[in-house]
Amino acid sequence: MKKSALLLAAAMLMTVLVSCTASDTDVPYGMQLIDDDVVDYRLYVPEDWTESISTGAVGAYCSAEDPTNVTVMMWNDDVNATVDDWWEGYQEDFTAVYDDFEVISTDNATLGGLTAKRYEYTGTLASTEFHYIQYVCMRYSVSVSAVYVLTFTSTEENYESHLEELESIVEYFEFE
Repeated sequence: MKKSALLLAAAMLMTVLVSCTASDTDVPYGMQLIDDDVVDYRLYVPEDWTESISTGAVGAYCSAEDPTNVTVMMWNDDVNATVDDWWEGYQEDFTAVYDDFEVISTDNATLGGLTAKRYEYTGTLASTEFHYIQYVCMRYSVSVSAVYVLTFTSTEENYESHLEELESIVEYFEFE
């Protein structure tokens, strides 16, 4: 009888401890949450990627051998700006930085439940050809007027092998 009571008490204690340490966010299977206390979104990336957080950017990269990465940046912006306005301004910068800059496609999309644009382009930097996909959306609220940019960067040789991972990253991206 004492053993049964002891086992029951231990099981109840474990249940309490597990529930106290559990996150209020369910991390999708095979993914990890990359989070910084100052951002207002959740970025999930494959669990075998390495976290990379710097001033102004939250992201992760695949490995030292495969520099494929994803970053999310946010800028406060003019309330009257549009995603197209943002793209026009930055497209000029991209043209100045990259050799052979080429826009492949511009499509409507969603990011974190918001209307977004998906820009796919390539460019050569320091003799390496990169392939990019950016999801850009504007978020307006009482406390936020900002542009959010989720950027996927890969070398041409690794690009195709990470497209499914990118789909999952975009699918699970959410604003708080």
